[in-house]
Amino acid sequence: MHKQQQGHANDAAEINRDAAQAKRLKQIARKISTLRRNQNELNAEPKSKLAALASRESQLANEAAKVSKELDTEAKDAAERRAPQTSDITKASEAVAGAQSKMKSARRSMQDGQRDAARQSGNQASKKLSDANEHIGRALKTLEKKRLADTKETAIKQGETEKQTTEAARTLKQLSKENENTSKEASQVLDKSGGKVAEAGQSMKTAHASMERSDTVEGERAAQQAADKLAEAQRMLEELRDKLAKKQKEQKLLDLIVELQPMLEKQIEINDETRRIDTETARRKLPEPARPGKVRLGQLADDENQLSGKTGKLLSRLEGESAPVFVWGFRKLGNDMDETKELLAAFNIGSYTQDVEKDIADTLQMLIDALKREQSKIRRGGGGGGGGGGAGGKPMLVPPSAQLKLLKARQLAIHNATKRIELKRLITPQKDLSSLQKKRIRRLAKEQVQLSELTDKLAESLEREVRRRQTQMGETQ
Repeated sequence: MHKQQQGHANDAAEINRDAAQAKRLKQIARKISTLRRNQNELNAEPKSKLAALASRESQLANEAAKVSKELDTEAKDAAERRAPQTSDITKASEAVAGAQSKMKSARRSMQDGQRDAARQSGNQASKKLSDANEHIGRALKTLEKKRLADTKETAIKQGETEKQTTEAARTLKQLSKENENTSKEASQVLDKSGGKVAEAGQSMKTAHASMERSDTVEGERAAQQAADKLAEAQRMLEELRDKLAKKQKEQKLLDLIVELQPMLEKQIEINDETRRIDTETARRKLPEPARPGKVRLGQLADDENQLSGKTGKLLSRLEGESAPVFVWGFRKLGNDMDETKELLAAFNIGSYTQDVEKDIADTLQMLIDALKREQSKIRRGGGGGGGGGGAGGKPMLVPPSAQLKLLKARQLAIHNATKRIELKRLITPQKDLSSLQKKRIRRLAKEQVQLSELTDKLAESLEREVRRRQTQMGETQ
């Protein structure tokens, strides 16, 4: 579901970026219109004072250069997003650059006293500016179509998310009702098993009386009947215990899922906002975020701090369970969130910060997916109340096999991150690793050691479980 939520957030961010670009393009179009009007007025001027006109033409050329640069920036922004308006914005930029070139030619002709050549170049500059605004008009139409399509698609996806949220609430309500029914059933089973024990007691008395009378046949029959009644009572209680353990385990898993889901959504929002502020800062070529960006980063740091607090509370609950990989996962989340909080508060929003933020979202999604798989397994009738033995014989909240899957997912993430760094190194072998790359490698190496230790612990846990089952099989044979 993380990918879907990430898609929602990315869609919203893309819509906002398109809206911002449309606003900037309209402003640029107005500048071009002003340039074209001034160029047309200059073209209509009598050419008796060419030297004065040459000075004005030079000013227009300088203004055109600035507009062309703005369009280059917009074209680059659109190209990075592979947006459909890229082509028209690029053509508009080329047209303004062409107009600037013609303005320079007109200025030189004026300085050389060539009136006709100056007029011809001026007219060509005006035509180029007109072409530029036509391309901007097409780009704006493309943006509007894209906005409508993206808005519609986002609404559909949000509907799907709402459906999933409703389904989670329905499951929780159903589980609550089932727990109520289970409580009633437990009372009934306890009454029945108590009755069986009472009947067994009566059979024992009968057996004792028969033995006193030396009636060994009746005594043996009554004794066997008592043993059968006790065995049936024990079976009923064990079935009830397993059923209650399953329900309790499913409730714990669902409670964790319900708490983690909004945390993931908030983390995705933080990630998108960080990326947006970083992109805007780079686009404006600022050494650090502008004041509104800094204010927003302060808010994001507070949000990250709140997530860290919630993670700490969940970790406290999990430390009482036999779920070492999940305990490690929540501890890692807390550490990463604390680091991100400090980075955001210091307005450090570069690639390293965004890598850590992405890692948080990925880890949250991995935990949610693992919990959902186990909860679904219980719901379908599998994944019994035991779930494997933990330390001291306590059943694991999530079985070792499921925890190993989570470890495998994290191992794959480390492998892919290391591969990306190595690929950059191969592309530029003449350069040493940057300080950020070294920092990433240290971070990956630390996690690799932790995963290795966790894998050893789980292997030991699995060995204990195998020995326990072998012992049980020996006892039943």
